[in-house]
Amino acid sequence: MEEDRKKEEIAMFRYSVISPLIGYVKLRRGDREAIIRELCARQWEIPYSGRSYISRSTIMNWLRRYEDSGRRIESLYPEERKDKGCTRVIDEETEQGLINLKRQLADITMEIFIKEAKQGGYFLKGARFQRQPFTDFSRGMG
Repeated sequence: MEEDRKKEEIAMFRYSVISPLIGYVKLRRGDREAIIRELCARQWEIPYSGRSYISRSTIMNWLRRYEDSGRRIESLYPEERKDKGCTRVIDEETEQGLINLKRQLADITMEIFIKEAKQGGYFLKGARFQRQPFTDFSRGMG
């Protein structure tokens, strides 16, 4: 029951964000874009999230889901991640190589481990490196 209440609270928050865009009066394109810019610039207290800003693409996604569903609030419920607990940016071969590297260098800091992984060619040159997913992945390695 707690999970249902949480989903409903998130959906109601999402509805409150998109509500200026779903009035019964058709907005002109310039007016609509101004509202979207204002919504994106605003600092929000997002339920169950550490974030405080919402991107244009997220707002448009919520709006599209809501409209496509026939304006049903359930369409704004958060979706379960199908890839929860799986790495999403590291292929299997790289993952195995990183696990082996971590075993070899068990007593080093995360900073040194990342440096060694980069120097060892585990990441494509010029690829955008994001620390948080890598840190989460390495925690799962033990």
